[in-house]
Amino acid sequence: MSDSISSNFAGIQQKSNVLQKSRCMLVGFWIWHKANIKVINNVNSVYDCLAECADTDGCSSASVYHVKNSQNEISSRQCYLGDKRNGFRLYPKNNYISSNLYCQMTESVAIDTWKECTQENKEFRGASISSSVGISNVEECVAYCQTVEGCHGVTYTKSSNTCTAKNKRTGDSIQPNNDAVSVSMMCLSANRGGVGRCAKNGIRFTGSVIQTTTVNSLDLCIQFCTNKHNCESVSYNASSKSCEVHNKRLGANRSNSSGWTSVNMYCLGLEHF
Repeated sequence: MSDSISSNFAGIQQKSNVLQKSRCMLVGFWIWHKANIKVINNVNSVYDCLAECADTDGCSSASVYHVKNSQNEISSRQCYLGDKRNGFRLYPKNNYISSNLYCQMTESVAIDTWKECTQENKEFRGASISSSVGISNVEECVAYCQTVEGCHGVTYTKSSNTCTAKNKRTGDSIQPNNDAVSVSMMCLSANRGGVGRCAKNGIRFTGSVIQTTTVNSLDLCIQFCTNKHNCESVSYNASSKSCEVHNKRLGANRSNSSGWTSVNMYCLGLEHF
């Protein structure tokens, strides 16, 4: 990891709590969708609503409406899940708190995670969907990706201060480029240390396997999924060392299976709650 990233990170880390609240939690705003994926009544908090979003295929954002009684006290909370990060429109609305799931998954990550996920002198070639100039560093590039629908990885070009968003985690290929720094968004999420909380022991996800491989640990299975486009979750058997990667966050179905452990990749990024 470059000294510039370490320096940039130091400033980000000092104000991480403020960033999470101001950038990711939109107080007084409703991320409005033409049609919600799901509406859940009586959630306990906006964080529970985001956890529901993480477990729901296709969910990219969540809004919580605080229902108040005649004494202006919160009597219940309604959770609205949507399929777009920024919705169809963003409305100023009293008693709402909203959040982009991808912002929460990758915001204020630890310095070790940056070291693990930042690919210096590497370009994610192909799979470009948009770009922005005037970007000062790779951290700003990642923040740009958080807002771009379908962005799963970025390449930052240092000489032109350009950020290019990719709709595949590592583009179509990874190529050497001394002028580039690249980051996979799922890598930032998966390396936040949430395995202990997110692992479903004795559960095997079924019906949505896109590839099976053999690796020596659950962590390596997760790492394999991180770099696999469209991988949303994994199931791992420690005895056979079988790693099954899925294109659904909780599989198409689930079964009680001794020796298996399953993990939703989107759960991992919410460990800081």
